[in-house]
Parts: sequence; structure tokens; C-alpha cells
Amino acid sequence: AVTVTVQFEPDKAVTKDITGFKWGKRDEKLDLAAFNSIQDGASYDDIVKKYG
Repeated sequence: AVTVTVQFEPDKAVTKDITGFKWGKRDEKLDLAAFNSIQDGASYDDIVKKYG
């Protein structure tokens, strides 16, 4: 039950809103240890699974 609302004026979006979406709780930033634990060649999907 997610709702996305966008209001337009000619040639541009003027407001955007999203409701009903449950954002996961996670730190907004990786600390240095987490950053350093990402190995060269790691896939995007693997990183998203681990850190969100």
C-alpha cells in the first residue's frame, strides 16, 4: 500500500510525496571498518544485502 504522488506544472514536477513505505532502519554512513571490509570485486547486490 505505497502511494507516490507527483504534481506537475507545464514541463516540470513541482511536488513529490511517498506514503506507506516502511524504510529500513540502518546507519546512514558506513564506518571505516565496514568500508574496509568490502572486498575488491564485490557485487552491488552482495553489498546491498549486507549493508542495505
